[in-house]
Amino acid sequence: MTATVANAPPEEISEPPAGPLTIARVGAASFSDLVRAHFRREQERATGDGFVSPDAEGEYRAKLEQFEREEGKLAAV
Repeated sequence: MTATVANAPPEEISEPPAGPLTIARVGAASFSDLVRAHFRREQERATGDGFVSPDAEGEYRAKLEQFEREEGKLAAV
């Protein structure tokens, strides 16, 4: 016999997650990592001679490549 009861609880009750739900990947390039690398590169460029060290340029390019690989292409940099 099947009966419908008014205001009956749903068959499955799911508990909301305790605390904020976050997803993290170890080693993933965040947007803020990319911004910091870009800032360091631009600081070097602004010293007057326009020279950017290979370290600063390489770090920026690596963060940009990693970010775009994981998140998608940026429309403008």
